[in-house]
Amino acid sequence: MCNYRNQLFRGQPISTVLLSDSTKLPSKRAMWSEENLRAAMEAITEGKMSQYAAAEFYNIPRTTLRDHLLSGSTVKRTGRYPTLNREQEKQLLNRLRDKNKRLKLTTKMICREAFIFCEEYNLKHNFNKNIGLAGRDWLKPFLERHPEIFIVQK
Repeated sequence: MCNYRNQLFRGQPISTVLLSDSTKLPSKRAMWSEENLRAAMEAITEGKMSQYAAAEFYNIPRTTLRDHLLSGSTVKRTGRYPTLNREQEKQLLNRLRDKNKRLKLTTKMICREAFIFCEEYNLKHNFNKNIGLAGRDWLKPFLERHPEIFIVQK
């Protein structure tokens, strides 16, 4: 069992901070840098260090280091991968612009068009296949990235 009694967070004992819902403790995820990742990968590929030693030395989780060694990527990224890459998103945006010239777009139309686009190109997605729509979790960031799309509020 952890003893939080003597630890402080923003000048307050952690035990009181943990009880309040409004304050979150800082995340311990992705505390490593891309430079450290590159250096660790280089040390491993050159045979200077084992994966375990490099992970300890450069303060990178072993599984993270292993995943990046297998993929060859040195880009620091957390969370899910996007449904559409930049090129695919441009294509969808062009479709939506063409539709916007003829019709006033609604959020439902945008979500349906995104679903149809993913189905046509056999893209892996987590959209709702029963109703054939992309979800709000996809729509909100999409509209934030593309404020030029005007939608009609119903």
